Amino acid sequence: IAAAKDATVRELAIRALAAFSKDKPNPKVTEVLEKALSEKEPGIRQAAAYALARSTDEAVLGRMAKLEGDADPEIRAHVAYAIGHSKGAANDAILIKFLDDKENVVKEAALSAVQAKKLAAAQDKVRFLVAHRKVEVRREAMRALVMLAKPADPQLFDIYSKAMQDEDTD
Repeated sequence: IAAAKDATVRELAIRALAAFSKDKPNPKVTEVLEKALSEKEPGIRQAAAYALARSTDEAVLGRMAKLEGDADPEIRAHVAYAIGHSKGAANDAILIKFLDDKENVVKEAALSAVQAKKLAAAQDKVRFLVAHRKVEVRREAMRALVMLAKPADPQLFDIYSKAMQDEDTD
């Protein structure tokens, strides 16, 4: 993979390689994917992060959290996915931090991860995001809020009634 001069070929090779650890972790594949995270080409890094974030190996998911400060928002979104699908709670604070990320793709991924983990500690920030200007963020925030809320929580009545008037078709 590293010998190919064409970045597209390397990216496609990374994507194909990821299938070899789909059902169970493959240490050789993980090693290649983690090495690909240091590539200069964003598409290669993103493909590697995508594959690693979907690993069933808790150690790999934990190492993904180290990329929380990556400059590429797609990488941070994959970090959110990894944390959301990990069993441990050690990196849950990163998800809450990502709810304040300046990039919407990261916010959306963090909101999905909050739902996956049923992360009650994020409820206050999620409540704030229900009024976000971007419909995709509002939609994910509402899904997360409904998942996290206690049934018939009177504090959420105004949020729910306002959401019913939202012109978002979903």
